[in-house]
Amino acid sequence: MNVEIRMRVPALVATAMIALVSSTTARADEVPFPLLNEWWQWALSFPAAVNPLLDNTGKQCSLGQHGNLWFLAGNTGGTSVRECTVPRGTRVLIPVHNSFCFPDAITTPAQCFNAVADDFAGFTTAEALLDGLSVRAGQVTDADFVEQFPVTGESIFAFVVPKNGLFGIRPGAYRATIAAGRWAFVSLDTAGAHTLRVRARHTDGFALDVTYRLHVVDVD
Repeated sequence: MNVEIRMRVPALVATAMIALVSSTTARADEVPFPLLNEWWQWALSFPAAVNPLLDNTGKQCSLGQHGNLWFLAGNTGGTSVRECTVPRGTRVLIPVHNSFCFPDAITTPAQCFNAVADDFAGFTTAEALLDGLSVRAGQVTDADFVEQFPVTGESIFAFVVPKNGLFGIRPGAYRATIAAGRWAFVSLDTAGAHTLRVRARHTDGFALDVTYRLHVVDVD
């Protein structure tokens, strides 16, 4: 089953929320590859009715967050504008576009790899901007633009999705065997209003444009 955020779906869901594995904190100098898998575990753990990926306003942006690392969601295509209040000093991880796949009764491991690799290669635009400055071009201090090229293995990460979860996938526990994408990893160290925007476009016409109007606040 291939799942993309840009998302072309197949199937998952489960009975309990999954806990983040290890990342209650995130250092500014950290290469966040393990966090990418944890982002998927976070995103897939919520029912569709409250899932941050389908949120039109930002109401769900604080769902499941803790420590000084927050995961923010892209969308499944089109334009989204979200309001979100975030503690100062938070490190934010957000996908520009991403996909993963797990074999099932229909999809083989080889088909999984080809689907994700082809999807990754098809994006002609992938950018992240903080207050109008490019993360990818290194114009933002203390930010990273991370490319996760298609990698595969017996099990990259396990995940659980709840009843009435995303994409109509049946409740259960699964193991992904391939993942890829482009991500922004940004530190929010200055209180006040900030704008974080991610945009991506694929050769097949798919496009997404997600803007977070961030209110960065001091916390007692």
